[in-house]
Amino acid sequence: KMQSNTSPAQHPEETALNQEEEMDVAEEQQGFLRIERSFRDYEDFAFKILSSKRHHYSTLLPRYKQLLPNYERHFDNIEACVKANSAFVRQVCDYCHERMFFSYWPQGSVVEKVDTPTPLDMDKVMSTMRQFVRDWADEGKPERDACYAPLLQQLEKCFPENRADVLNHIPRKYSFTIYPFAHQITNNRAREDPLRPVVFPDVAPLEECQQHEPHGSFSMCAGDFLEVYNKHQERGAWNAVVTSFFIDTAHNIFEYVETISRMLVVGGVWLNTGPLLWHFADQLHEQSIDLSWQDVKVIICDFGFDIVEERDIPCSYTANPKSLMTQRYTCIYFHAVKSDRPLP
Repeated sequence: KMQSNTSPAQHPEETALNQEEEMDVAEEQQGFLRIERSFRDYEDFAFKILSSKRHHYSTLLPRYKQLLPNYERHFDNIEACVKANSAFVRQVCDYCHERMFFSYWPQGSVVEKVDTPTPLDMDKVMSTMRQFVRDWADEGKPERDACYAPLLQQLEKCFPENRADVLNHIPRKYSFTIYPFAHQITNNRAREDPLRPVVFPDVAPLEECQQHEPHGSFSMCAGDFLEVYNKHQERGAWNAVVTSFFIDTAHNIFEYVETISRMLVVGGVWLNTGPLLWHFADQLHEQSIDLSWQDVKVIICDFGFDIVEERDIPCSYTANPKSLMTQRYTCIYFHAVKSDRPLP
């Protein structure tokens, strides 16, 4: 008999499914690699800004420059801070890249060309530097106490047998040093203020999780909230949902509220703190349902929740404590309980 080496033909539906999966992988990789490139481009981006400032200084008349002794050294100090930040950022990128392509995409990259980072991408890189301070450094503790403490305190009241912990791969306290405010060139009281270092983390999260491991587990899932949790297997699978500076990231707040309601068991708890900035409100080509808290509150109740506590909490977000300008939000805190009322 003649044996054919040709693989059996695929069914058209199977071929279409494989193509769709490949497109999904390509889209995921493009998103990840664009973010990675943004962080790897941090140093060049920051140096371009610094170069512009050096040039502006060079145009000053000599008699003006004499009134600012050693100011050129100030630019050198900023450059050193940027290099230190870049070394840390590249270390994070190397780790994440290895982890993603070793365990998640072992087949390698299917992306031929990585999109060029946008100015918004680079702004998010700068913001991430400040978020290390907010969530992991001693200097960010006042923000955490204002925003997270009410949520965690109420969560422990509702579930006294559990405790909230954070997990990552940093083994020791105060392992890293960055200069998150080096790019802040305005609203500085002293020339040295934006150059101060911030050391983090203020806790050893891996040790904390190991100490409390018998009481539960911690996992992290990256991705769009609706894509991850708006699934059949997530319905009624959760006793509590805690959202912080989150609900205003929705394109359509109805979908967020409905998903959270379906996730929770009857009697489950939803705790929230945050403003209503509506992140897509100024983007003309993005859907954005920009509602008042009065309207959002009605929607929450219509989707089966009873709000048992509500109050305002003043809070800043990734603020520089030494800056002459600080933006503060009046955040909505609420404690809602899922009822057995039918959903709309």
